[in-house]
Amino acid sequence: SLGGMVTLCMAALRPNAVERLLPIGCSAQASAWVVGWNHVARQIIRMDPGFPDDVGRGLEIARQLAMLTYRAEAGLDLRQGRHLPRVAGAPGQYRIEGYLEHQGLKLRRRFDGRSYLQLLDAMDHHDLLLPPPGEDGPPAIARIRSSTLVVDVDTDQLFTSAQAAALAGELSAAGCYVERATIPSVHGHDAFLIEEAPMAAIVRRAQALPEPGR
Repeated sequence: SLGGMVTLCMAALRPNAVERLLPIGCSAQASAWVVGWNHVARQIIRMDPGFPDDVGRGLEIARQLAMLTYRAEAGLDLRQGRHLPRVAGAPGQYRIEGYLEHQGLKLRRRFDGRSYLQLLDAMDHHDLLLPPPGEDGPPAIARIRSSTLVVDVDTDQLFTSAQAAALAGELSAAGCYVERATIPSVHGHDAFLIEEAPMAAIVRRAQALPEPGR
């Protein structure tokens, strides 16, 4: 998501410095769906009684919300379903509740709520179909020259296969060599962190892309 967006931006800012791109689960611009989820997360953080200096619980809940968008229903049922026992000592009546509380607390321990807001803003403002900030002329994506393997997950509810296809078409129109790959998975957006074997093959494929211009 944001990492893929940053990768695309780096290739646009320094087109001659990036030979190959492997954007996974991202798009040329943040959709209204993505911005909408980020808006809700932002409001959760701002409603924390400690905002802006201490937004610990607000950050936890915002992370719990995000985790539900990073995963797909089938994958959650497989790993956190009602048929599975609760983890000992975890809060809630159901396994999924303990899982979400764990994920929220884990982020709270290593992150700052204000930094999280900045990351949400960065994602919302991502739009390579506009000229670079302060410039006129063609969209920023037209600057990219890298050979690219655009990857999506078939169950990703944040960045769909249609968005990946659109990104591939936009890069191709800019003159880039482009290939596509889809990871089949029950796990949704986070499958790129879970499906190790398919990801290893995709990375090798990206490394073997032809040099730009060939």
